[in-house]
Amino acid sequence: MQSTSPRTPGVAELVALALFAKGIRKWILAGLIGITAAWFVVPAAADDSETCVRGSGDAASVACTRLLKSGRFNKSNLALIYSNRANQWERKGDFDKAMQDHAEAIRTDPAYAAGYMHRGNLHARRGDYDRAIADHSEAIRIDPAYANGFYNRGLTYSRKGDHERAIADFTKGIELNANSSQLWGQRCWSRAVVGKQLQEAVDDCTKAGSLAPKIPQIFAYRGFAYLKLGQFDKALADYDAAFALTKSPDHADWLYVRGVAKLKKGDAAGGNADITSAKAGKADIAEEYATYGIK
Repeated sequence: MQSTSPRTPGVAELVALALFAKGIRKWILAGLIGITAAWFVVPAAADDSETCVRGSGDAASVACTRLLKSGRFNKSNLALIYSNRANQWERKGDFDKAMQDHAEAIRTDPAYAAGYMHRGNLHARRGDYDRAIADHSEAIRIDPAYANGFYNRGLTYSRKGDHERAIADFTKGIELNANSSQLWGQRCWSRAVVGKQLQEAVDDCTKAGSLAPKIPQIFAYRGFAYLKLGQFDKALADYDAAFALTKSPDHADWLYVRGVAKLKKGDAAGGNADITSAKAGKADIAEEYATYGIK
């Protein structure tokens, strides 16, 4: 039931590159938590910068390559461009080339904390959680105030099943950036899975929802916590809200938990219908949720 993969790398840095190409010399606040993108000391061709930033596919990769070959950038800026090109490779599904560019970004500027985070995210996407955690830890070592580093390491711990460590990382991330709905939402999920702080999990998701009221996963996570608390009406209301916000009416995880809630409410027909639909999409879902304490 995990949300999203770690966020796509390089977007904030790409925006910084495009804006500089237009002659704007100022600090750019990145979209990633707590990152401030560096401004470029040497101008690049505006067309290549725009394409590298806002384009996609081969055109964007070629534009980034021309920027790398231009000889106009210092090592910090080169690291950003490598990360931007890695982003394009990832979008195309060429993870090997993306990994090479992430490694080159780190080699070019070993103090580039975001480079380690981005490479860690790709390791996690490929299921190599130990390497992902090692890279995220290095990003945090370089920048101990890097909230997004704690978020992504926590997310990787969560995907690995180590929710206690995930909670610790999300908590640290919240201390650094209390306005991140993702940090609140993911701590909600991990707390609900562990089951020791269920009301706190509900409170976390409520906070996340106040920051991002249209994210369906937040309602699903809170519904899961309500189910464990035995508050079945609230659980059903949250799962219905999650489905109302999503374009995936056949979401297996949500169907399964909603089905369990319906059964516990005495709605055998509705509950069995949801669970049957869930198993059609994910045959082993009952076994998975048994590990979360849901039977």
